[in-house]
Amino acid sequence: DYTVVVDPIIDSIVTSLPNNQMCAGGNITLTAYMNNGMANADVVYTWTRNGSVIVNATLAEITESLTTPGTYTFTVVASHSTNNSFGCQSAPATVTIEVVEVQSITFNPSTISITMDGGGTDLKPQFFPAHAITGRNVIYTSLNPKIATVDSYGHVTPVSVGVCSIW
Repeated sequence: DYTVVVDPIIDSIVTSLPNNQMCAGGNITLTAYMNNGMANADVVYTWTRNGSVIVNATLAEITESLTTPGTYTFTVVASHSTNNSFGCQSAPATVTIEVVEVQSITFNPSTISITMDGGGTDLKPQFFPAHAITGRNVIYTSLNPKIATVDSYGHVTPVSVGVCSIW
């Protein structure tokens, strides 16, 4: 009788972020991809952030909230949950995430005029650095909703004649 154990192999960690950069306070989803393209039920994933274990479970995907600017290195190692005594463990897969603060937000143009029958307009914010908003929601507020309202997508709708600031 022989027991054959195949080593788990993690090909990569895929993130929910373009360029692995995000704004402080945002969430990131990290997914470990095995050599066969899917998670294995008999595998335990040990996830670390900057060298400290954050979870040790059968989770091939985790979501983390990063609130402080800086560089975060995530590593995952897979091992067999039932046959750890055989020493079967994957090589670590690593990804580095840069977390930054939004330094400025501008609108171009900075002033808009809309007509009551025009249906409104969409605001187009520009963030610096450009990737700082990744992983975050933008919250718009009308300082005078009796003049104009703004939805969660930045669409401004006129309500009555007047001047209104949108934040």
